[in-house]
Amino acid sequence: MSLLRAGDYKLIQKFAGPTFELYNVKKDPSEEHDLAKSDPAKVEELKKLLLAWQKDTGAFLADKKNEAYDPNAKEQRGGGKGGQGGGKKKK
Repeated sequence: MSLLRAGDYKLIQKFAGPTFELYNVKKDPSEEHDLAKSDPAKVEELKKLLLAWQKDTGAFLADKKNEAYDPNAKEQRGGGKGGQGGGKKKK
């Protein structure tokens, strides 16, 4: 995932798609109303800024859909132990 904050707006790029979400964080601080479909011009404007930043910093670019991504897969990080799944067991 990558995101860009510009003024009152936040653009989120999800690499699983790649898809984009757009929020007006001043009017919608809990990010409940995705504006990407209703304001495609703002999405394109911010996408250009995000892409320029990604290229300038050498960031990972998600230019195609990740075919291995399964949105229904159970999260596997930390073995389900709240981030305490690794390391030696206490005696």
